[in-house]
Amino acid sequence: RQKKATVLCTEEFSSHADQSELVALIKSYNKIDTVLLNHGQNEQSQKLGESIYNAMKIKDIGIVDGKTAFKIGPYGLIKTFQI
Repeated sequence: RQKKATVLCTEEFSSHADQSELVALIKSYNKIDTVLLNHGQNEQSQKLGESIYNAMKIKDIGIVDGKTAFKIGPYGLIKTFQI
């Protein structure tokens, strides 16, 4: 099967950006289907994920917690297992 993905990575923001700045950064991209959050405490990442969802209605938001593996399948984000 042919894989189709564009992975964007940026270092244009400070690690000290607040939640509204991070949401604004994500909104600045034209089309985003999936977001993986991999920094910060779980509770704060959950709140950021909720803010992203409320702002953009992105349903595939994963919180990388070191226990869950993710893959992106043909229909979106898939949690593959928990350790």
